[in-house]
Amino acid sequence: LITNAAGDNDLDFFNLKGEAFKFVSTKRMFFKAKFKVSDATQSDVVMGLTITDTTPLDTTDGIFFQKDDGDTNIDFHIEKDNSATSNTAIGTLADDTFITVAFAYDPNTSSFSIFMDDVKVGEQSTLTNVPDDEELTIAFGIQNGEAAAKTMTIDFIICAVER
Repeated sequence: LITNAAGDNDLDFFNLKGEAFKFVSTKRMFFKAKFKVSDATQSDVVMGLTITDTTPLDTTDGIFFQKDDGDTNIDFHIEKDNSATSNTAIGTLADDTFITVAFAYDPNTSSFSIFMDDVKVGEQSTLTNVPDDEELTIAFGIQNGEAAAKTMTIDFIICAVER
């Protein structure tokens, strides 16, 4: 459970220590997480794989889900060297309701399948911006969108890359 202070833009973002995951176009990759936030509209959320970064809302490299302040839309981003390919509004977040987000890369199709609550909601086959020159780590967190404390509860995070 992550709880922010009550200030606008107060934030808590975390990176798993060490960058243990690297995208390789010939290897399978899988990420899945289940979480909820207290306020789906007035918060920013990041969940996925990024470089170790102190500003994950503006990371330069990663494969991740993001929810921006002021809406409930969940977006999926693939970003390399600050150039992104995005699938926007692939799902919505609701107040205090668990959601599962996942992506799976299949080298046989050279594409990422995107899932919300175990239902495929999209596919990304444009690999131009996949961060294949950086090791990534699990990253997650929440930032307040108004002067009121917010919470993020994480049930689980799973990530695997084929060797």
